[in-house]
Formats: sequence, C-alpha cells, structure tokens
Amino acid sequence: MLHVSLGALAALIFVMLVCFILPIAIYYVMYRFSDSRFKTFGKGIAVYFVLRFVIEIPVNVIINHYADMSKNMTAYLLYLLLVCPLIFTGINFVAIKFFGREISSTGNSLMYSLGYTTFQNVVEVGLVSVMYFITLQGIRSVGGNYVVVSEADYVSASNAVSASNLVTDSIYAEMQELCNMPALYFLSMAFERLWTIVVYSAVILVIWLAVKKRGALPLLFAAFAMRILAGVPMMLGELDIVSNKWISAAVTAGTLVVICAAAAVCWRKFIDRENKA
Repeated sequence: MLHVSLGALAALIFVMLVCFILPIAIYYVMYRFSDSRFKTFGKGIAVYFVLRFVIEIPVNVIINHYADMSKNMTAYLLYLLLVCPLIFTGINFVAIKFFGREISSTGNSLMYSLGYTTFQNVVEVGLVSVMYFITLQGIRSVGGNYVVVSEADYVSASNAVSASNLVTDSIYAEMQELCNMPALYFLSMAFERLWTIVVYSAVILVIWLAVKKRGALPLLFAAFAMRILAGVPMMLGELDIVSNKWISAAVTAGTLVVICAAAAVCWRKFIDRENKA
C-alpha cells in the first residue's frame, strides 16, 4: 500500500505558490510603485521562450548528435558552463538592446527579468509540481490501494478490476518512488526557484547596465562570468560531485551571495559614473 505524506503535499503547495503566486504578487507591487509595465513583463516571457525552445533545445540536440552528453563528460561541462551562459548573455543583451526605450529604466529591467524567471519557473518546475500534486492526491483518494499487474496482463485484468485501482508494475514503481520522496526534497525545489529569481535578475540587471553604458564589454563579461557561476550548483548536483546536502546548500548560497555582490558593485559603479556625468 502506498502512503502519501501530508508534509509532501504541503511542500508542493508551497512550490506552486512560489512558481505561480509569488511572481504575480511581485508584479503587482512593481506595477503600483514603479514605472514598469506588463508589456515589459511579457517581453521577458517571450525572450525565455525563444532562448529555451528555439535556441537552447536545438543546440542541445545538435551537440548530442555529435557528442552524447550523457556519456561524454567534457561535452556536458562545455554545454553547461560555456554554451548555456553564452546563449543566455548574448540573447538577453540583443533583446534588451532591441527593445531599447521600453526597457530604459531600472524598474522595467527588473520587470523584464521577472517575466523571464516567471516563465522559466513555470516551465521547469511549476508544471511538474502540479503534476506531482495531482498524482499524490489521486493516490491518497484511493487510500494507496492498487492492484498491480504486468503490462502484458493489463488489458485482460482491466475487465475484472476497477480501472482506478489497476496499474501496471512500472507505473506502480514510479508512484512508489514519488511517495517516498521526502517533503524536504519538494521544499528544496521551492528554494531553488527563489534562488533562480534573485540570481537571474541580478545577471540580467548587469546585462541591462551593459546596454545602457558605453564601453560595456567589461560589464558584459561580468554578466557572462556570473551566469557561468550560476550553473555551478546545477553541475555539482547533476554530476553527484558533492553528496553532502549541507555542502551543496552552502555552495548554492555562496553563489547567490557572490552574484548579488557582483551585481551590486556593477550597479554602484554605474550610478557613480552617472552622477559624475
């Protein structure tokens, strides 16, 4: 019998709040108290869509065609720590420059980054958390009692047993794995999304400064380096380089502090030069 933890359900609700409700709340505050507008938010969404689905995924397919990244560690590291940051920095630089006056203020640059990270969170985690929540609620609604059969016997068995309680052994194994996930795992998804909002907003702010300022190459390079640093926690997690969760959390927090500090330094220098001018 499968057991669904109420803590896991509560954690998934928190994830959905972070992915769907929090951006709306931030948008409302920014809309009321700054010059930012919804169309700037929509531009951030559009840029993420183009970057992810039109550029990154095809590039991923091409690289995998010539060098299977699941087996070729060098190709994977180059993709994660060089190709993705290069695409992110370049596309956002071009987009912000193209939109020009529509992202001419700090408020609009932050609204643009909010749109970008909101759609990113919804696509990468929000929809998955909704699927997990619906699945766990479905398991809980039948008390976790299922009749498990092999895939070959499923059709014949479905005539004798209620379809809602009948599952194949492969599906049951996936449901069991989901039920065994601790609430802390789902909470980490939420905090990782909060980290994404802050970090990517900081990097996009520096890219915006690079567009606004003449002689922007150092700022653009700084944004590129910050985006490379942002990929380090993902690399450590996916490659199991760091098995201790507390060390992993410390690395993630460290990248957050360094990236935000770098963005603050870039911003401060920009303000000082603006005041002198």
